[in-house]
Order: sequence, then C-alpha cells, then structure tokens
Amino acid sequence: MDFGLHPAQEWPYIFVGQNLLAATIDMTANNGAGKVIEKNKILLTGTLMSPTACRHANGRDWWILVSDADENRHYRLLFTPDGFSTPDTQYIGTKPNPIPYEGGNKSNQIVGNCFSPSGKYYTDINDQLGFSVFNFDRCNGLLSNERRVDYQPVSPSYPHEYRNTSGSGAIFSENEHFFYKTATCYGPYFQFTPSGTIPYLLQFDLEADNLVLVVDTINTIDSADYHWPTNITWKKYLGAELGPDGRIYIVHSGLGYSTVQYPDRKGKDCKLVHDKPYFGVATGSAIPYMPNYRLGPLDGSPCDTLGLNNIPVANYRVDDTLDFLSRYFYDLSHHEPATWFWNFGDGATSIEQSPLHQFDSAGIYQVCLTVSNQYGSDTHCRTLYLGVSATHNPIPKSQVVVSPNPFRNHLSVALSANFRSPVFNLYDQMGRLARTERLAFGITEIETGILPSGIYFWELRAQGERVKSGKCIKIAE
Repeated sequence: MDFGLHPAQEWPYIFVGQNLLAATIDMTANNGAGKVIEKNKILLTGTLMSPTACRHANGRDWWILVSDADENRHYRLLFTPDGFSTPDTQYIGTKPNPIPYEGGNKSNQIVGNCFSPSGKYYTDINDQLGFSVFNFDRCNGLLSNERRVDYQPVSPSYPHEYRNTSGSGAIFSENEHFFYKTATCYGPYFQFTPSGTIPYLLQFDLEADNLVLVVDTINTIDSADYHWPTNITWKKYLGAELGPDGRIYIVHSGLGYSTVQYPDRKGKDCKLVHDKPYFGVATGSAIPYMPNYRLGPLDGSPCDTLGLNNIPVANYRVDDTLDFLSRYFYDLSHHEPATWFWNFGDGATSIEQSPLHQFDSAGIYQVCLTVSNQYGSDTHCRTLYLGVSATHNPIPKSQVVVSPNPFRNHLSVALSANFRSPVFNLYDQMGRLARTERLAFGITEIETGILPSGIYFWELRAQGERVKSGKCIKIAE
C-alpha cells in the first residue's frame, strides 16, 4: 500500500491508502537471492484501509480484502497461480457512510483490519468511531452478519472526544472465542496517568450477538510499576499481532511490548503482562502483519476441490508455574488437529489439549505430544529439565540404542521416544558419510554389509540438530 493525503485534506484526516501495489520476484535468480521482475503494479486505487489476506477454502489460493476508508465498501481480489483477479466490490456495514467531519473524529485508520486465524471472521475498524466484526466465507470471499460497536463521546460537553480511540490494534484469539481491541480513553489526570490519555485492552466475547454487552476491560494503568518513562506507555496502546507461540503482542509508546499470555481465556485470566519482551528502545506504533500461512483447506466445503488435506503438525510451549514440579503445556499445533495425546515421560498421559501436569520429582523427562485427525498424525517431543541442569548430551541413553557393537552386516537403531524427523548418519574414520537412514519409532535395521571394516562414528539428528552421537566398530566375517 502507498499512502498520501485524503482528498478532503482536513486535519487530522490527512493520510489514506491510495494504491494497492504488487511486486513479482523470481526467487531462483541470483543464486537464490532473488530478482525483482515487476514492481509497483497497481491492483486497486481508492481511499483504502490496510490490506489483509486469508487462504481460500481450497487451501492454495488467497483472498485479499481491502476496505474503503470512507464508505461501507469492501474490495476483494483472488490470488491464484495465474495471478490477481480483477477487484470485486461488496457494500455491507453500518459505519457512518461517509464518515462525517466533526473536528476530532475523522482520523483515518490505515492499519488494523485483520482476519481471525481460521478466516471465520474479519474486522473493519475506525478508531475514532468504532469497528465492525463480520463473518467471512472462504469460498466466495463475501462478508455477512455484521456486529457493530460504536464508541460514545466522553460526555455531552465534549462531543468530538470519543472513548476508546487511537488504538489500531485489533486481533482475534487462536480459538476465535475472543476479539481484542487496543484502545485509549481520554480522561483526567490521576495518580499514575498524565491528563488526557489512559490505555486500555478490551476483550469482546464473539459467542454473543451484541458485542457491546460482552466487553471486558482487561487492564488500565493502575500501578506505579508502569509509569513513564521507565516502563509502560504514558500515552497509548497501539498495534497488536498474534504470534506463532500463541501469545498476543501489543505495541505501546514505551520501550517494549505488552503481552497477552493466554488469549483463549476469558477476562483477566488471559494474563496481560507489561514490557515483556523489553527492548530498551522505542518500538513505534505498528507491528508487522502476517496472514495465517498455516491455514489449510476448509475440509468438506464446496471449494475443497484440490485434494489437499489438513495433515496436523504437533507443537507446544512449556510455561512455568508457582510449583516447580508442575508445568503448563500449551498446545500450538496447527492444520486442524482433532485429538491430542500427551506422554509426559514419567508414565503419565493426558488427552487434554493444553494440560497442567505435576511431576513426582526433579529429573529429565521426554515429553511428547501426538496430534491426529482423519488424514494423519504427527508427534513432537521435547526434553524437559525439571530441577536439573542440561548437559552436552541431553537425550537419555535409554531412548537411543545402537547395536550390536561391534557389528557385521547390519546395525539396529532403537528409538524409545518420538523424535521429529529423525535421521541416522554413519561416518567413516575420515569423516565421510557412509550411510544415512530416516528412522521411525521403534527399531530400524540398517544394512552395512558393503562397508569395509574399521571404526565408524554415528549421530542421530532431529529437526536438523544433533541429539546424540557415538562410536561403533565393524569387524570382518
């Protein structure tokens, strides 16, 4: 998007998106460094809001949505292997149309529009007046079922000063139960906040028809721990984004981000923390926008026509608790897992999506998560050091056994843990690769009859990293 003056050119409504532009890069050129073969191709011209993208229901193509800054007009383009479609237009919504100029409420919103993780919802925001949450159809790219939130003036005495303005951060939780909106309320001075602005994070329950009735104020500046200039902003909450670790990161005018640790939880249980991560430098007002590249086809829909399947990918993070023997395992799997199976490495298991588990004692545990659906399954394992220090060779010996040693015509590699993408490499005394074999859980037999006698070195690699190594000897018949 390129930006310029709004045609009205009335302060503060001066900046607006003018053209949606595309560039084409040949990534096979220049030894993989890439070469731009077309740039600044104009796809759309108008008074535009921020562009957003969502995977088409076929799991391959992409919808690109751009809302009009002044009107309830929404442009959509479809990006396929053949290129960009001609923009189509849909008129829907109840925001002021066009937005009237009243002195203080016509500040254009260039960034902030976004899709929910599955593409079920789309939001169109104008921070001076409010926002709309629509349902989105990934097959035809159409919006429906608007739910509108209009901000109210601070008081009749200040008709042009609206509550909850100047945020630009709008994001959905991973489970799409909640919608978060960063905001700033104009108000009087009190102990910890300068006169004029109070930052807010608002949480809306998307299971309700009327979002106005289900808003929850997650946090305001109410502690001396968060005063200017050492910690949190003295002015505004700004852009927000859902990270691949399941957390929401919020930009403010301070020296770090604020973070929502558990966006899928209601109210203050979502655990908003300030200045984590802390950078020590000003972070501006925006955060890079990323569409959900992990979104697959909409299984069973009329547009699921390419034969692509949502084969699940397992992933999780581990969070500390107040009990040093307990850990919270937060599921980060994607591509539509339907079931979860946890093996905590201490004999205990769980089928919860994100379980809290207490271990009996300190130690080293191999914790594995297996996710499955009708198309397949995947397992992700991590070594958990509970009350002990990591060593150079962190994988317990019992989980990788290479035998016999010495060997003759074959080697057996036994895995008692589900490593991700395990590969066994065998090297001769000169460091040359003699054999390589992809492994499966259990025992894998590797033929070695053609190898000459001598000393060999082996390694097990998982996800490209060495997790165990050793030495073995081949003897003659």
